[in-house]
Amino acid sequence: MRVFLVILTALCFVAGAATLLSSQTVFGEIQGLVLLLIAAVFLCGAGILEGLREQGKNLERLAATLEKIATSGDDRWDVVRKTCETVGTQFGPPPLPGKERYYVNISNSIEGPYSIDRLRELASKGRFPNDTLVLRQGTKAWEPFSNIQ
Repeated sequence: MRVFLVILTALCFVAGAATLLSSQTVFGEIQGLVLLLIAAVFLCGAGILEGLREQGKNLERLAATLEKIATSGDDRWDVVRKTCETVGTQFGPPPLPGKERYYVNISNSIEGPYSIDRLRELASKGRFPNDTLVLRQGTKAWEPFSNIQ
């Protein structure tokens, strides 16, 4: 397809230039300019197609990488999911009321998601104090655990 567009562009350019240079009438000049314009459109089209083809290759490489991570059992996929959830991006619909999930910052390490009951259990076992910051899934603001009890 690219070779075809290049040949077509060259033919239109040559025909347009020849028509424009040899023309002795306004109609001939317009014809030459139209052929040059068509050549420019073909040239832009070839560039756009090449850019789209390259973006398609990039998306295929990204999809292949994500597929490898997702099916390998590698922890990196979980890190991607947790990162997206931490900044408020959710996979799927928001949780049902009463089913909210939370992340907790324990010793500068984000853990979770946990249910509120699990967080209460961890706090009661001394895993973290009440002023520890937690994040409700789907929100962007961290708040002390004592505020959500």
